[in-house]
Amino acid sequence: MAPAAIVAPKSMEDIQKVVKFARDNKLAIAVRSGGHAYNGDSSTCGLNIQLDMAETFKDFEYNAETKLVRCGVSLSLLEFAGHMGERDLFIPHGICAHVHIGGHVQTGGYGEDRSHGLLCDYVEALEIVTADGNLRVVHRPVEGSPDQDNDDLYWAVLGGSPGNYGILTHINLKPLHDKDYPHSRGMKMAVRFNKEKFEKVVQFAAEMNDDPNFPGDFDVNVQLTSSVFSTWYVKNKLLGVKRGLTRDEDMLLNHPEIYGSGVPIAEDARMSLGAAHPAVLQVWIQWANTGGENQKFGDAEKEVFEKYRKAMGPGILLKAEFKALSTLKHVAWWFGGAEDDSADLMSLSYHDHHTMSELNRYWIYEDPREFVMPFDKRSYISDRTNLSTNGWVKWAANHVDSVVNGPAEVKLSMQIQPFGGKFSKVRTNENLGSSHSWRNNATTWISMDSFYEVGPYAEKNNKELASEFGQQVDAQVGPDGVFSEKERRYLAFSFTKPSDPPAHNLELLWDKYYDSREKYDKLVDIKRRADPTGIFTPNKFCVGGDPDSCPYTIPLPDDQVIYRGRFNSEYKPRAYQYGTTSHVRGTMAPAAIVAPKSMEDIQKVVKFARDNKLAIAVRSGGHAYNGDSSTCGLNIQLDMAETFKDFEYNAETKLVRCGVSLSLLEFAGHMGERDLFIPHGICAHVHIGGHVQTGGYGEDRSHGLLCDYVEALEIVTADGNLRVVHRPVEGSPDQDNDDLYWAVLGGSPGNYGILTHINLKPLHDKDYPHSRGMKMAVRFNKEKFEKVVQFAAEMNDDPNFPGDFDVNVQLTSSVFSTWYVKNKLLGVKRGLTRDEDMLLNHPEIYGSGVPIAEDARMSLGAAHPAVLQVWIQWANTGGENQKFGDAEKEVFEKYRKAMGPGILLKAEFKALSTLKHVAWWFGGAEDDSADLMSLSYHDHHTMSELNRYWIYEDPREFVMPFDKRSYISDRTNLSTNGWVKWAANHVDSVVNGPAEVKLSMQIQPFGGKFSKVRTNENLGSSHSWRNNATTWISMDSFYEVGPYAEK
Repeated sequence: MAPAAIVAPKSMEDIQKVVKFARDNKLAIAVRSGGHAYNGDSSTCGLNIQLDMAETFKDFEYNAETKLVRCGVSLSLLEFAGHMGERDLFIPHGICAHVHIGGHVQTGGYGEDRSHGLLCDYVEALEIVTADGNLRVVHRPVEGSPDQDNDDLYWAVLGGSPGNYGILTHINLKPLHDKDYPHSRGMKMAVRFNKEKFEKVVQFAAEMNDDPNFPGDFDVNVQLTSSVFSTWYVKNKLLGVKRGLTRDEDMLLNHPEIYGSGVPIAEDARMSLGAAHPAVLQVWIQWANTGGENQKFGDAEKEVFEKYRKAMGPGILLKAEFKALSTLKHVAWWFGGAEDDSADLMSLSYHDHHTMSELNRYWIYEDPREFVMPFDKRSYISDRTNLSTNGWVKWAANHVDSVVNGPAEVKLSMQIQPFGGKFSKVRTNENLGSSHSWRNNATTWISMDSFYEVGPYAEKNNKELASEFGQQVDAQVGPDGVFSEKERRYLAFSFTKPSDPPAHNLELLWDKYYDSREKYDKLVDIKRRADPTGIFTPNKFCVGGDPDSCPYTIPLPDDQVIYRGRFNSEYKPRAYQYGTTSHVRGTMAPAAIVAPKSMEDIQKVVKFARDNKLAIAVRSGGHAYNGDSSTCGLNIQLDMAETFKDFEYNAETKLVRCGVSLSLLEFAGHMGERDLFIPHGICAHVHIGGHVQTGGYGEDRSHGLLCDYVEALEIVTADGNLRVVHRPVEGSPDQDNDDLYWAVLGGSPGNYGILTHINLKPLHDKDYPHSRGMKMAVRFNKEKFEKVVQFAAEMNDDPNFPGDFDVNVQLTSSVFSTWYVKNKLLGVKRGLTRDEDMLLNHPEIYGSGVPIAEDARMSLGAAHPAVLQVWIQWANTGGENQKFGDAEKEVFEKYRKAMGPGILLKAEFKALSTLKHVAWWFGGAEDDSADLMSLSYHDHHTMSELNRYWIYEDPREFVMPFDKRSYISDRTNLSTNGWVKWAANHVDSVVNGPAEVKLSMQIQPFGGKFSKVRTNENLGSSHSWRNNATTWISMDSFYEVGPYAEK
């Protein structure tokens, strides 16, 4: 509740100005009349506006000709009841004096409702300013004369989330008349709390709930309020101390005109119930005489009143308001005074007729809140018709007693109100045009609010105790709950409990507030039509989207833009980035995801962003581990995954021109078809656009980085123009060009513009006719791991190690993907984590550019042991005249021998026949037969073939979230300084440690004076650490998640 601006409009024109301003500036508006929304849903935060309507429209008019009341939304219920009573009119409404009628009518208008239904049932027309800034009068639907736009909006405003469809200014109501109910009666009873009395009256209320034939004239409300002694009030109000106050206390004493808006006693900084009282049990009973003149108040009706009266026993005070007592009698009653029926105290007794407007006024509770403290709210609606026999009454009595006679600084305020029976107007009025839920089978409503002391002298665990009491109420709701089989809440009494999703998101809670998905979806559809840009979506508790719903529309076809918060089922999977760690997913929530199809589309988006002061994040493959190719807030993500897939080799210029949307697998394929290669990474799913900007690391020692081969970059800059940025020419400086080339290749990707195409100078296979490579894999063994890492460290430390060699040591933990077997192979398709769901149900996104992943399959397989691999490449950088000899063979053999028995020389695990696959996984011997040795150093493989062999086809090693670590060493003593031993111990501790934590690791030496990672440093890019990089490591810890995973 921290709006950027709080606006108190004085007129319709003011409201329309605010709506126009919000629309023009892409802001949202929260509408508040009394501010009684328990979750702060009538407020907002961020850059949005709160429209405070507490004083704007206080007008009230009754038209004797039309017999309609027209009133402003700013009236408190106390003020509204006063106006109605002066005219001998009434309509059912709530009992909280401070609630204002604007929000109240939109959430139903619940109060003493069983006999006459809800306030919303009497609405004839609504005056509302809609998102276009116009004032509309929306009428009650007329049977036989449908008007969809009118009828839908009427239905949605009365039952959707308040303020979601526009700014309500006035309500037109068809009131009831006191004269038509000449025998109505009521009684208020109060007694000091006693568990046995409480259980008796709640038992009677439960029996009323369970009886389908209980007369429709009766309303019963059982209330309980804990004891309190407000020392702060005595010190500050009576003694004038005015310090040491909590926020709530400060509001009552120092800002009473706000705290008590529309309630005179609170506006005077006083409390109706008093600063001190014992725990009080009250019962309010109303007989509404719905049959009118011909229906008399007889013995049967009297019997209901007397039943409750006797249950309350000695000590009853029959009274309208505690404050009506003389001081002496007040004190005597609080501390145990006897029942007194004398006339001056019996200000509300069933023995006398009271008009319905009088009764409506009597039921109003004048304090804004029961206690001047924060509280933990619970409010539920039952669907059970056996509350009198299923144990709920006993549970309620025990629970209430445990709070009332429990922690001294936790206070309970409770209401129980039966709505049930076939004659209840809460139920029979269901189809009068509003969309309020749970009416057709509501039986009893409860509210149990646990208030708690705060401040420097309060017990530290008060809040936790209050929450614990609330969770005890929660346990009575649900399939095993005695109060209700299903969790059902009213919008009028919304609350948050610990198990709710963050920020009270209505899209995730819809089934708690709406009785069908069909109804909720219809409300969403009407919301989209009434408020297409989300002006009235200021927080998460809104129909049709969360508070970050995109407030604008980009001038591109609908199939190219996915907007946040508009319930497009594609948004969540499109916002997902497979390569991103679990820590940062909350930041990946762009307002719009745009998939451009052309250069013109990109330029339109840049212009739109510039004109609207938005930022653009550029994504090609989405492999940025921290989600840096995404964005949040009002900003745009440009998804370039499919935009530019073109590839061309010009034999004259000897240059490749390719689009940034190619995956490395696709790029390697195009290059291989032409017997070309350039060093690049090994992750198939990485797209070349982001890859080249971050260097293009892969098997790099022999030929350097991908960025070293860039001749030109085609990039759309912030002015919307397409620029071609060339490699700097020595002796012909062009600062603007040269600086941009240098910055794009080494700055943070996407920071300087939108890269569309890359022009590269490739290398040719024919120039490296003796190149070799080998892939070795073996089941993980700590000793073997330590040996091969020791060799890699010695290579790192040797400044003269030949520049032809690339070595990559990899380790992957064991896994058995039961979810994959069940879902992919057996077709279960449920119980998936987000990552698993993406692979199986959105493979075209998860595996973009990688056919095996696009087919929802895994290259490495659903099950394998912990695997140690070593990949070695000899690049033949000396060309035709450099032969593969004994020295080179010795390097390969050194690693081969270290890996020992059990080696499988192969390109891909999936290439094995099933039988051999299984045998190898579980310890099969080394096999050099030709069918398994798909990549052996004994044979020449072209560099383009090797580039393809190194590519790992699964988007991720495990389909899980992960904790990433990746560092570059500058040390040249890794073989002797203890690091090898540490690495072996660390890897072993993870691989053979927690079963649900998996390791994926790479170690790659870059060192030596012949390494092109180092010697190519000055080719024009700005990539760092090149001149002294020795070894790179990546150690990523993946972990199981989901309901069955270890916490």
